[in-house]
Amino acid sequence: MASEGVGAVSEHFDEKVCVVTGAASGIILDGVAAGEGIIAFPEAPKQLWRQYCSTPETVESYLQQVARQRRSAFASGDVAALFRPPPDRGEA
Repeated sequence: MASEGVGAVSEHFDEKVCVVTGAASGIILDGVAAGEGIIAFPEAPKQLWRQYCSTPETVESYLQQVARQRRSAFASGDVAALFRPPPDRGEA
């Protein structure tokens, strides 16, 4: 059963283009050097984090939907669902 989950995760990453580890490490190190408590990237998560910091009420329902989706996926054993895009938040 556990190996099925690993396979689903592997398949997801085989199909997706991810942040190159060298680029990611540079972003992380720059964030650490700047004293950032949370280092969000790429750009879409960074924008979501900034919006949450400035006006949390504008993204709260979206984040609750994402949490429900993730809990449901985890409970059902559908590991691949953890990586599916959450519902559109309709840019506030």
